[in-house]
Amino acid sequence: MRHVPIVLVSALFAGCPVLGPGQACTEIGCEDGYSIEVVGPGGSEVGAFTAEVTIGGADLVVADCAAATHSTFDGFSCGMGTIRLFYTEEVVDLFVADAAGDLGWQGTIDATYEDVYPNGEDCPPVCQQGGESIELTELLGG
Repeated sequence: MRHVPIVLVSALFAGCPVLGPGQACTEIGCEDGYSIEVVGPGGSEVGAFTAEVTIGGADLVVADCAAATHSTFDGFSCGMGTIRLFYTEEVVDLFVADAAGDLGWQGTIDATYEDVYPNGEDCPPVCQQGGESIELTELLGG
């Protein structure tokens, strides 16, 4: 009977790194990247949009970004009101327009990242993440 509690405690922490007496790491994962929230005037929802993305002077990628799903392209994904850049130290040139072509935003994203510890600073993994929000405004002639 004395061995039962030890077996149960061992089973509870199987596969989890043990830090000290009674401390264990969870196994929440994370990905490096930079999220850009795309909003309309006053923070309104945009729905579907088009993104023209150039990362570090590479070829321009034009992406149709749906309102309800994410699509993956070379260096980024987009949809559901966000553009997610995979980790890059390159400058990103970006033009975004709503599906009607009435609203847009153009500029340069110079992503800055912070260390993120989803399981605490003493537990892996460590990810580089950051983000910002861009607000689409009325395009001239739109």
